[in-house]
Amino acid sequence: MKEDVNYIKYNTAVLGGTFDLLHDGHKAFVRYAFSVAQRCVIGLTSDVYVSKIKGSFTIESYKRRYTMLYAFLEKEGFIKRAEIVSIDDLYGSTCDPAMKFDVLVVSSETERGGELVNIKRKERGLLPLPLLHSPDVYAEDGIIISSTRIRKGDIDTEGKLFFKKEWENKTFVLPQELRSELAKPFGQVFPQENIKHIVLPGYPNVTVGDVTTMLFNANNIQQEISVIDFVIERKKQPKALDKLGFKGVKTILHAENPPSKVTASLTSAIKRTISLLDISTKTVSSNRIIILIKGEEDLAVLPLILLLPLGWRIYYGQPHEGIVEVIVTIFLKIEARNLLARFQIITRGY
Repeated sequence: MKEDVNYIKYNTAVLGGTFDLLHDGHKAFVRYAFSVAQRCVIGLTSDVYVSKIKGSFTIESYKRRYTMLYAFLEKEGFIKRAEIVSIDDLYGSTCDPAMKFDVLVVSSETERGGELVNIKRKERGLLPLPLLHSPDVYAEDGIIISSTRIRKGDIDTEGKLFFKKEWENKTFVLPQELRSELAKPFGQVFPQENIKHIVLPGYPNVTVGDVTTMLFNANNIQQEISVIDFVIERKKQPKALDKLGFKGVKTILHAENPPSKVTASLTSAIKRTISLLDISTKTVSSNRIIILIKGEEDLAVLPLILLLPLGWRIYYGQPHEGIVEVIVTIFLKIEARNLLARFQIITRGY
C-alpha cells in the first residue's frame, strides 16, 4: 500500500533498520520519515538480532550504530522528535496494541519487512499501517547505496566509487613528487619476529612481497592472497614457489607490472582474485591465490587497499624496519583513492 505524501502529515511514524556504516541512503531514509511525521520511532536492530540475520562479525556494534545515528539526528535537529529503540526481531513494537503508530516508513531494503509487519498485525486483529516508501539513493555508478557495498569495498558512505570507472583499463605512473610520500608505511610497523603474535586468527590476510610471503608460509599463517615477483632486495630469485614455502593446491594469476607503475594488468588480476574468493564478508577462505607479477610488486599495496573489502589485512615489508600491517578501512581507502588520483594516467602500454 503506497500513498502520496504531498498533502499528508502523520503524527507518529515508525521505521527500522540496522544502520550499519551510516551512509547517505540511511540519512535520506531518516530525513524522509521526519518530513512526513511529527514524531519518529526508529527501531535499531540489536546485536542479538544482527547475529541471527547477518552475523555479528561483519556488522558494527549496537553501541557504535546507536552513537552514529544519534549524532546524525542531533545534527539534523530531529533529536527532540525522535526515539531510538532496540529491536530483537523484525516486528519490534509495531504489533503492540499499546503503541499508536500512524504510518510505517520503508526503504527498498526494508519494504518486505514492512509487508510482513502488516501480515502480523492482521493476525493480531490490528489494522495494517500505511507503507510509505522513501526514495532510493544511488551511488555514482547508478546502483543503490548499501552498507553491503561499502563493506565490500566498492563505495564510500557518500556513494563514491573507490576505484573510479574512468580508471578501468588504465595504467598509473608514479610521479616523482609522490615517491617520498609513498615510501612511508600505510600502517603500523612490527618486528618480523613478532609476526605470529600480530596476525589475528579469523581475519583474511594478504601478503605483498616474497620475504613477507615466505615469513607467513614458514609460520603457517595461511594468507588468502600472496603477491610475489621472485625478487628480493632488487635481486631476481629462482622462480620456484616451493622456495617461498608454498605447499598444496594453489590458484596462480599472472600480471605484468613494471617498477613505479600500477598497471591495468595488476588491477585486473586483483579484481579476478576477489571474484574467486568469497570475500563479501570477513570470512577466511580455504582457497589460496597467488598473484605472480612479471616486473615488481612495489606499488601493489595501493590497488589492494582500493579493491579489497573493509577489515582485510595487508602485510608487506618495510626495508630495515620490519613488517607493516595495513587494516583496510574507509578512511584508508579514501587516502589511497586520493593518492592514485595524483598519478599520471596512460591508456596504452606500461
